[in-house]
Amino acid sequence: MEKSLKDLNLTNDELDRLGKAFKDPEFLKLFAEYAEELNDPENKRRYEEEIRMAEMERGMDLEFINPTGYCVLKSRNWPSLASEKLKKLPGKDVPKLSEGQKVFLNICSSEKLGKPEMKRSGDGRGATWSIPHSFAPPTEDLEKENKMCLVRNAVIFFLSAFKLK
Repeated sequence: MEKSLKDLNLTNDELDRLGKAFKDPEFLKLFAEYAEELNDPENKRRYEEEIRMAEMERGMDLEFINPTGYCVLKSRNWPSLASEKLKKLPGKDVPKLSEGQKVFLNICSSEKLGKPEMKRSGDGRGATWSIPHSFAPPTEDLEKENKMCLVRNAVIFFLSAFKLK
């Protein structure tokens, strides 16, 4: 949380006013109404439609994917174990992680992404797979011990693919 506040680059005066606002019952009431409004499914639908229309005006066809959760993979960041080639890969959208910091990968599914497809090679001895997927940008969050962690959402093809044996 402290790092998130620093990223906002607020002045001391702004921090002071924000602190006072959260002590004001009227502000808290309005803030709670705002948070409730953001969580209303009808408002979410309207918001997504407004964004979709704005993107269409720019010539972009946009479709929102609202995935279904499947499982969470928990790992840790071990840059000291990474190969030199891996360390040089660009990753400007990935926040810097410390050694051993937790990383969570939320595995989700969506019927909108389509089925995985296998194509046999010409000689019949091999195959290539097309696996539809979508990754959201990584975000920083607090894990249960109140330490920073990295969270990444991965939407992987549709649910029946998870049932393959």
